[in-house]
Amino acid sequence: LSGATLLVPVLELAVVLHIDLLRQAASEAVATRLSPAICAAAWALAESHALPELEAASRAEALCSFESLVRMGVISAMPLQRLCSLLRDDGLCAASEESIFDAVCGWYNARRPRVTEDDVAQLLSLVRFPLMSAAFITERVMVAPLMQSHQAKDQLTRALLAEAALSSPISTRW
Repeated sequence: LSGATLLVPVLELAVVLHIDLLRQAASEAVATRLSPAICAAAWALAESHALPELEAASRAEALCSFESLVRMGVISAMPLQRLCSLLRDDGLCAASEESIFDAVCGWYNARRPRVTEDDVAQLLSLVRFPLMSAAFITERVMVAPLMQSHQAKDQLTRALLAEAALSSPISTRW
């Protein structure tokens, strides 16, 4: 186990026991030792216990480690609002928008019970469909289970029409 992995339980204990000096020291120590393996847990802990510096550092690590988090299954387990926070950020590091869509599909497929159509539409509004190849949209996006609602298809249509109307390139995430 890494030092940061061992520090998270110390931080949790400091929070529960209301030991502010230990809480602050452990929070700072975790923030300086973040890795993909612990950033999601640290983010959740920071969010639930009002640790803004650790929350920002954990989120930054998640943005930089998105592909690793997908491979480790962390993105699939992430709460909707945290995933939306990542997808909304231009600093999200991903190989392509196709890989981001695949991650969203993995997140959707892991949901039990299924999420609402509004939640799916919220996620899809953050995917930059115009950056995807036409072949990918036809072969993968249109047949994906999360794309079967009218709201999901509306998000795709809106994104593609907005890009066509703009005639200026969309910014990339990387």
